[in-house]
Amino acid sequence: MSETESAAARSEAVQQIMRGTYEALCERGYADLRMVDIADRTDLSKSTLHYHFDSKHDLLLAFLEYLYEDFERELAAIAGDDPGERLRELVRTAYHDDDDGREELRVAILEIEAQAPYDDAFRDRLRRFDRLLHDVVRSNVEEGKETGRFRRDVDADAVATFVATALTGAHNRRVSLGVDTSDVETMLLDYLDERLVEDGSD
Repeated sequence: MSETESAAARSEAVQQIMRGTYEALCERGYADLRMVDIADRTDLSKSTLHYHFDSKHDLLLAFLEYLYEDFERELAAIAGDDPGERLRELVRTAYHDDDDGREELRVAILEIEAQAPYDDAFRDRLRRFDRLLHDVVRSNVEEGKETGRFRRDVDADAVATFVATALTGAHNRRVSLGVDTSDVETMLLDYLDERLVEDGSD
């Protein structure tokens, strides 16, 4: 096997492992997850998993990276010439994804988030999600200010912090408590219109 073929085989194995981790987390959750549960959902052996990842912890760190790349692509796919509409689409995306069949995964991720105060590696990975969301909101607000779409006195960092906090908090309440947080979407959209746009209208 050539070096290129070997790298491709490793890449395919890792992709299988990530897909298996996704399925196993959805079915078993974080606390009960075992390496064998992941292997059972792939064409690979448990020893092959350990060849790529020394422990469940290392594998889950890689899985968070995998999810981060997916999140990055999802945010990048929000297109359009108007930064205001892109921000509204970001909020809609966050609140209209309840029917995508990933509720079990969200519960498992919430379990991982609960470990973050005690685990620097988990915390660092999760901070990347928060920083990306914050930066996407901030860059859209800055663009809106530069193009005259938004008021120039708006603090882009403060808006980004508020939006990211509201989205994350509503998400966690929905997942952990089963609370209907759909009103938060409406209030965030109103906030974006009233706080950012000079006349409070499109």
